[in-house]
Amino acid sequence: MHDPAITEARGDVLLTYGMMRVEKQLRPLLKRQPTAHQYAAIISLTYNIGVGCHDGVKGDFADSTLLNHFNAGDIEGAAAQFAAWNKAHEHGKVVVLDGLTKRRAIERALFLTPDK
Repeated sequence: MHDPAITEARGDVLLTYGMMRVEKQLRPLLKRQPTAHQYAAIISLTYNIGVGCHDGVKGDFADSTLLNHFNAGDIEGAAAQFAAWNKAHEHGKVVVLDGLTKRRAIERALFLTPDK
């Protein structure tokens, strides 16, 4: 019988490849150079929500207001948009999740942290 559990080592490999995939999709969308903290926050968000594709249809990071603000150099405006990504589908309804609200606040704080 096959054990479906993932070892820590295997989990690290899966996470690394997942992050590499997200970074590859994300890089062409960023029209300005993020700081290390901004990049870490954006990667954390997009790893969780998906990058999507820049097709003019709202609902993914590629067509997000957050990305538009960031690319325009509006850092405060971009930071404010992290809070918008705190919803999920539950039982056919879109609901705000406390865990996502907390996660987005942490990502926003990271995004606004100056690099040393």
